Amino acid sequence: MGCEREENQDAYGAASAPQVSFYFVCDGMGGHNGGSTAANMAVERLSEHLAKGDTSPDEAIETALMVANNAIFQEAKRRPHLYGMGTTAVVLGFDHETGRAHIGHVGDSRAYLLRGSTYVRLTRDHTLVQRLVDEGFITAEAAENHPNSNVISRSLGGRDAVDVEFLVEPITLAEGDVFLLCSDGLSGLVDEARVAEELLRAEPEAATATLIELARAAGGHDNITVVVARWGEAQSEPGDLRVVHIGRDQTLTQALEAPPAGAAPGEGPPQETGSGDTATLDTTGLDTSSGLTPPGASVAESEPLPPASGQSRAGVAGLIGMVAFLVALVAAVLWLLLKP
Repeated sequence: MGCEREENQDAYGAASAPQVSFYFVCDGMGGHNGGSTAANMAVERLSEHLAKGDTSPDEAIETALMVANNAIFQEAKRRPHLYGMGTTAVVLGFDHETGRAHIGHVGDSRAYLLRGSTYVRLTRDHTLVQRLVDEGFITAEAAENHPNSNVISRSLGGRDAVDVEFLVEPITLAEGDVFLLCSDGLSGLVDEARVAEELLRAEPEAATATLIELARAAGGHDNITVVVARWGEAQSEPGDLRVVHIGRDQTLTQALEAPPAGAAPGEGPPQETGSGDTATLDTTGLDTSSGLTPPGASVAESEPLPPASGQSRAGVAGLIGMVAFLVALVAAVLWLLLKP
């Protein structure tokens, strides 16, 4: 748990299907009881449907997320006190037959990849602030500290249907690839470069424990869940750490060739600061006898921590603030165009 809130609105899980291992993180929203109900419902549905293994990994992820979305939406309609509840979700699937990783997500829970000394943000947040960045109204740097950065534009349970976003193409896995899934309790508080340093330095389970302490030391005012999974044996590769963000319609190869996030070509990774919160998940019970966990693979998953006080994820206040911001922006543009 975090240091400020008592209710845990995050949830996580894992599922094994024939030749595919799945891991997932959900971050609930919707007030007292609503957030935790939505997140746990999502994990239950994901665990059940991803284990079936009767379709391709992408199809399985999409179907499972749609089933979870419908279940949460219908439950909120049936129980008025849960109206407005929802959850983010990010799902990672290792296909052991093809040697590829598949990722689908909804909301602002993120997936990262550490390959060698390059740390890549693989997902793009479904938030109103990210949309402002996409449309060129604000910079990515301004978005980091925007007061409405946690206003979600897409979630499970928010509507009767949901669009799941996938990578442009599955990732061809390389020995030693380290994947991290997390809720915004980590990504919104702990610097990406600092997280990458810890993943480079330590085994997944030890790195997770350190990230927990870093988050708590920084205040731990939000729920946080972290899942760390490595493909094969650790690989040592010298070189300076780089942090890059995969762009819209960009492949991993293109992202790996791009300059560091927030830097011009040739510059090193930006130094940012922050915090988060986590705990370790025991993966005992996953079926590893069929080869679903590759030799040398290790998994450490962290427990969730409740959303920070004042968090605007599903709040009316956040939406009002965003509307006011957009109205002011439009008014300024019109004044410039129409002034004598």
